[in-house]
Amino acid sequence: MRRLILFLGLAVGQAQLARREAELHYDPSRHALIRRGEQIGEGERVVVLDLIGRRVCVLEVNTEESQLLALPELSEGLYYAHWLDGQGRLRAVRRFAIVQR
Repeated sequence: MRRLILFLGLAVGQAQLARREAELHYDPSRHALIRRGEQIGEGERVVVLDLIGRRVCVLEVNTEESQLLALPELSEGLYYAHWLDGQGRLRAVRRFAIVQR
């Protein structure tokens, strides 16, 4: 039993390291999400949700190392960007706000 717990702890540590490689940042001057990460696979996407969880848009992610993902016109408010891999597993989450100037 003790070995199993140690093994699971190691697996969780490796999963956390893999998630650190995937990054999302919101750039308000470009009205876009900037994503960076290594080991980008096929079928990866960024799903943008509003504050109550409604899907606002889905942005396709390609295999380039860094990419600018232009956002559609969004109403003022808070949003969450979920970066999902090809199997639908979460790689990164970023909360961002749209404000009028």
